Amino acid sequence: MMQKKLISMLVNTVFLLGLTIGLNSSAVAQEKVTLRYWTWHPGSRNMCDEMVKAFEEKHPYIDVDVSNITYMDHVVRLKTAFAAGNLPDVAALEEGFMTALFRDGLVPLNDYAEYTWGPDWENKFYKVALEFARLADPGRELIYSFPYCIQTIQIWYNKTFFRKAGIGETPPRTYNEMLSYAKKIKPLGVTPFIVGGADTWKLLDIYLQVVDQTAPDMFEQAELGKVSFMEPGFIKALEIMKHMKENLWQRGAMGMTTYPEADSIFWTGAAAMYPTGTWGYEGTSYGKPDVAKNVDLFAFPPLETGGRPTRPVGGIDCALAMSKTSAHKEEAWKFIKSMVAEEGIQVYYCKYGGEPPALKGLEIKPEYIKFDSQRVISQKILKEVENITLRRHLLYPELRETLVDVIAGVCTGKITPEEGMKTVEAVSKKTER
Repeated sequence: MMQKKLISMLVNTVFLLGLTIGLNSSAVAQEKVTLRYWTWHPGSRNMCDEMVKAFEEKHPYIDVDVSNITYMDHVVRLKTAFAAGNLPDVAALEEGFMTALFRDGLVPLNDYAEYTWGPDWENKFYKVALEFARLADPGRELIYSFPYCIQTIQIWYNKTFFRKAGIGETPPRTYNEMLSYAKKIKPLGVTPFIVGGADTWKLLDIYLQVVDQTAPDMFEQAELGKVSFMEPGFIKALEIMKHMKENLWQRGAMGMTTYPEADSIFWTGAAAMYPTGTWGYEGTSYGKPDVAKNVDLFAFPPLETGGRPTRPVGGIDCALAMSKTSAHKEEAWKFIKSMVAEEGIQVYYCKYGGEPPALKGLEIKPEYIKFDSQRVISQKILKEVENITLRRHLLYPELRETLVDVIAGVCTGKITPEEGMKTVEAVSKKTER
């Protein structure tokens, strides 16, 4: 561990010296620098552009070449660039498997953070955010992607359709009641429950919400190889996934993307329920006002009468990483710092009320809260973040990819839940931990 930390310090020495010189030579004209920044977040391109613009206005000698595409396309492109040794200067990643996938091409950021914010820098950020950020490091010490927002996942719903269907505004109290609500809403001519099943990350999100009830406190143990994936609770969760696909989700769900398709359908007022996450708050800014002021959220309801709803499932939605091959590490860190703790996060959270920031002490400015629904939802989200029970992002890339393929295979009827979990367990046994 000491050797790893020493290597990290040596790798960063040149940057820190350069940053020191830069901070003490502001009077000297600086040559124009262009940073390549690849991301999928935030989903609103306008919001992303505004965050970058705020940075560029403070740092006029830095231009940021932004590429904001869908999550799945983003991952594919990063894999191609990583294989070619050509990652962008700054890349948006998730903690766990995604950062681990590209770890060898990234610069550890602990020393940068300490240089910028001092020896007590960790106290400026939520503990859970930094704990999740360290998951990509086998020693759980180094941070390869710095978090700027935290997330949880749940089901969002449009209360207008609940009222019109005679349900009222109360969310379903059980899984069976959620099914009955969908049947009552369908005659209204809208989609009762919209799912972008073409995105395997969406399927995994839903599976994790179910497995918290069918195999409580077991999933992370199975991921670590301490519990078998052949446990009945994991298989039952797949059976419920298939049941939802056949009895709750819209026809063609497995061929629909989350972004832009399912998201657009919900926020334009054509769907009643939508499994998404805290990032859904962005929709209250770009969705139809009649939708935005009538939305709320609920945890996945109890599978059985008298049971408990799913506990908060979450993690880091977006963290920023610096490429080892970047020729502009000083400027790349300035950009990361802006998105995490300065102009960028001010735009993202304080103005638009995006997902809760990793940085403590920020609040949504009152002038940007247009609807009571936004105030209620933001309070619920902050409470959930403080009580995350199950990690959303897996640690091991091959295990995750196998699991999401299995979930998709079960939902489409290509394999049985038992066959699927046998495959997952076989990969788990081969996984180096």
